Amino acid sequence: MNHSGQPKFTGSIEKMTQGPLFFGMALAAAVAGLPSPALALHVDHLRIEHTARPIGLDVARPRLSWILAAPAGARGQRQTAYQIHVAESVDALQAGRGDLWDSGRVESGETFGVVYAGPTLASGRRYHWRVRVWDAAGEASAWSEPEWWQMALLSSKEWQAKWIGADETETSPLLRREFESPAPVVQATVHVYAIGWYELRLNGAKVGEQVLAPLNSNYRKALFYDTYDITGQVQTGRNAVGLWLGQGYNKDYSKYGYRWTQPVAGLVQIELHFADGSAQTIISDEEWRSAPSPILANQIYHGETYDARREQPGWDEPGFDDLTWHSVVRREVQAGPLRANPMPPIKVAATISPVRVTEPQPGVTVLDFGQNIAGWMRLRLRGDSGAEVVMRHAETLDPDGMPDTRTNRDARATDRYTLRGGGEEVYEPRFTYHGFRYVEITGLGAAARLMAAEARAVHAAVEQTGAFGASSPLVNRIQENFRWSLLNNLMGIPTDTAVRDERTPCLMDSLAVEETAMHNFDLHTTYGKWLEDIKGDLGMPPNWTGDQVILPWLLFRHYGDRRLLEDHFDNMKRVTDHFAGEAEQKNYWADGFGDWAAPNHRGDYETSFSEGEVVNTAFFHRCAEVTAEAAAVLGAVEDARRYRALAAEIRQRFHDRHHDPRGPTYGSGRQVTSVLPLAFGMVPPADRQAVARALEARVGGQDRGHLDTGIFGTRYLFEVLIDHGFADTAYGALTRTSYPSFGHQIVMGATTAWEQWSYAGGMQSHNHAMFAGPGVTFYTHLAGIRATAPGFREIEIRPTRPAGLMHASGEIRTMLGTVASAWDATRGYVHRVTIPVNATAIVHVPAAGPQEVWEGGVPVGQAAGVTYLGQAGTEARFQVGSGEYVFSRQP
Repeated sequence: MNHSGQPKFTGSIEKMTQGPLFFGMALAAAVAGLPSPALALHVDHLRIEHTARPIGLDVARPRLSWILAAPAGARGQRQTAYQIHVAESVDALQAGRGDLWDSGRVESGETFGVVYAGPTLASGRRYHWRVRVWDAAGEASAWSEPEWWQMALLSSKEWQAKWIGADETETSPLLRREFESPAPVVQATVHVYAIGWYELRLNGAKVGEQVLAPLNSNYRKALFYDTYDITGQVQTGRNAVGLWLGQGYNKDYSKYGYRWTQPVAGLVQIELHFADGSAQTIISDEEWRSAPSPILANQIYHGETYDARREQPGWDEPGFDDLTWHSVVRREVQAGPLRANPMPPIKVAATISPVRVTEPQPGVTVLDFGQNIAGWMRLRLRGDSGAEVVMRHAETLDPDGMPDTRTNRDARATDRYTLRGGGEEVYEPRFTYHGFRYVEITGLGAAARLMAAEARAVHAAVEQTGAFGASSPLVNRIQENFRWSLLNNLMGIPTDTAVRDERTPCLMDSLAVEETAMHNFDLHTTYGKWLEDIKGDLGMPPNWTGDQVILPWLLFRHYGDRRLLEDHFDNMKRVTDHFAGEAEQKNYWADGFGDWAAPNHRGDYETSFSEGEVVNTAFFHRCAEVTAEAAAVLGAVEDARRYRALAAEIRQRFHDRHHDPRGPTYGSGRQVTSVLPLAFGMVPPADRQAVARALEARVGGQDRGHLDTGIFGTRYLFEVLIDHGFADTAYGALTRTSYPSFGHQIVMGATTAWEQWSYAGGMQSHNHAMFAGPGVTFYTHLAGIRATAPGFREIEIRPTRPAGLMHASGEIRTMLGTVASAWDATRGYVHRVTIPVNATAIVHVPAAGPQEVWEGGVPVGQAAGVTYLGQAGTEARFQVGSGEYVFSRQP
């Protein structure tokens, strides 16, 4: 298991066939060459608006989805019809009734994006639902296990809570109130939001597992409040609710991020429902009381200072004496409307023990956790009252073994804890986080003894939906570095870095890695929220602002989400039209961000602007093509025609302006100037192979097999080389271990992707997600899994087998279920494939014809559900439906 608690590949085919990739593999029917039996499907993985059991949903007509599993050995299965029941109670479902909505039998193969079509849904109400389907033979499945969702507050008028805070001099106030529950509750829900960060407490315990809440967002557009089920925490009789506030994204946060300039404040609304049908609402108002907390200082970059001697035990429990506390202060908040949080909360995802402990100087303890993370420390201590322990965080060490904090820049990344004394104490920060691998601890000794120390890795609790492994330990480490870099920077927004005094919403960084991220994690709701944050921003060049155009299309292709495409189509047109106006200016985008962070030994950005016009014109073209494709999907015929014409005009203008008549290159001839035109279809068809050959020659010649690219050139370099027949060159560049390369970073100790190819420099962090873009190529090319229709309804399985790579495997849980591909050329050639119900695939096998191919232990011509389609060069192509297949090449 990895640190996220999800299974991952080991790179061993034998081990993978025992794991989730090929779980339940049954070959009996295939070996016998018999048609698959007509066995019923199983319905599972029910989701509403891409979320399991959402506790606060504010979509009036939500969409339902499910995943189907076929019995072992079944092939070519598909859904032909479905029926949905939605009821007010589980009892109604179990009695066979959809008393709110019964869809009846609907002849359809749709398993996602099915819109609820029952009566209007009510605020705060919980609904229960189930699904059954009919398979290809017309046989009905059993009903799924019941699932539920709960609606949020659907109207601003339903908010009764008032904004409250404390004296502005209090950096982290405690707010509390007691209330009475006259009878046992049958359902209790709390809605909460804060300016700053909050921790909500009820009757002496924390509510929920979230940290660093609420999510950072574009506050002028929306405030994403959280909703929790507190039915099990509300007591009959007296109760106490507490709200602990921190500074969060306040005025000291980067000016380039979404931040507050108002004092911290909270908003709490508790809804109690009783068996007799009555209800009670408790709100934040003037009846609450406030007091200072033990947190003396807290800041996102600089850390937290905590004095345990100032703790007030029981402050969040009923009966606590708060007579010395102060009345709260009413606040007026100027911001966007309150909306239910649609995305996973930020949680502690892993607890990591140190792999090495040193004492480089007397009185200085340095812990090495072996992995660069985002988060904080948890300490267990014993000592004297008033003793102070200081924790300073860093990514790297200097030659003397002391933390090297240069990559922190102005972030002090220091937490301080003062002991209360009298027994074992546990401390971990609430209202800060750091990017680090190493922690320096001072203050230990007779007055403060360290009993245990652990690192707490923190990020949005996204589901892992992809896994990749290969025969190369280096490639596997690169994959892990990409995964950690992405996770460390999922903090409500996709941040640029978890380390220094930024952690801001950088559209350019996000654009470079979104496909990789979606192949590894379920990011539908996360990126949907992100699109709302950035929608309408027009102040930057296409390789920044173009994220608003390209990301909706990527989400449509990956998740099949047509509604999201509809919601953002007008903005996609607006952004692309804005680029068209900018392109009319002289030297347009020449000074804009280009191929950001291309190699240079000084670790600065001097090379990042040199290709500004080439790179941004390429993304302008990509935006025009994507807008045309979206228009065609949505039936906007005239828009499709207009943006196709615009794309053609951009191609011609680009060729006229940047093509080198002396040879098949563009602009300066650096790698990116060929990579992006080839990746985005800007090169005339007759010239493509010549341009690709020139690129390959550049990589293998002048650049000595190394990368010469920043984040965008690196994102597309490997797949462009592979797609044009230069897989060995691509793999060689990927696996180089000398500068500049991912391998060089790993030799230097990297456990996450760096901001620069060099180890140190004037602008550097060792925990940047933006170079993780090539990770998608591991899935699409090395494992060979490519969606050829939205939502993976149609798939191409075509792995690349470069010299030196003996096996590779990948799996992706799609909207239809798991797609998996694992090939092994250690002895002969074996390729295991899994296709989900409702999908079809074309599988490529390296063979001169079908006579060389076996499947499931029999000649492929005898295999059930496999159709030969013909040759594609040196590969035989076969069409398959859902099921599990084992292709092999016979000598």
